[in-house]
Amino acid sequence: MNPLQPSRPISALSGIALLLCAAAFPVFLQAVGPSKDVKGTRIVRTLTQSGETTTPQDLTSTQISALVPDGLGGFSSIPGTRLANGTFTIPLVPKGEFWFKFGTSYVWTDEHKLDLDTYACGRPDAVPANLSTLLTFNVTGLVRFAATDILPWYVTNVNSVYGYLGDFNPTNLPLPGDTAMAGTTQDWADTGLLMEDTTKGDEPSLTQLSSVTAGAETYSAPWRGFLNPRPWCRRSTCPAWSASSRKLA
Repeated sequence: MNPLQPSRPISALSGIALLLCAAAFPVFLQAVGPSKDVKGTRIVRTLTQSGETTTPQDLTSTQISALVPDGLGGFSSIPGTRLANGTFTIPLVPKGEFWFKFGTSYVWTDEHKLDLDTYACGRPDAVPANLSTLLTFNVTGLVRFAATDILPWYVTNVNSVYGYLGDFNPTNLPLPGDTAMAGTTQDWADTGLLMEDTTKGDEPSLTQLSSVTAGAETYSAPWRGFLNPRPWCRRSTCPAWSASSRKLA
């Protein structure tokens, strides 16, 4: 036998090498098949007190593409068409798995129809107080106030939860021993919270949390709840927020 003569044809060795490469690096080998557009939607489904609303997300400034394995250890990028109505199309993506890029997120998939809908809480047209907006609280019926008490503010219809009215230094907070809030004033522009409007179904509430000790444990528990009977204003100074208590405990 000629030592220079290969025992197997070169073509057979090449085939074996390809099979070994395919077994070792399956992620980089793209399946052969017809190309097809990748299409999808991005709709924001908002949960409000009156039900669910849907709003398409404007995708015109969102980076959307498919990163397809090129068979050489790299990827080819196919940019998508993004529309303001919440739809997108990535043209002629080959059959098989690829990286789907949405903004700064990546998903490894082989799907060609993508549902990117998402859920949010609160009506979508709520806006923050961009200008100084003073809100005054006149509230009666507090449990005797203590220095450790917390006064959370909730407006679920605009997804606005304010942990404590004292965080941004309002004037005239109740003092220990007080049973009312008299002229407690907060500039809402300092809070960064969305403004509510009771004419749009918003139902703001204020809760008094007081410290309770059980054995060796001390925790905050709700003792009073208050509802706002008046609509929100959009002027520099709002009518006073007045409420009486609803006993919770």
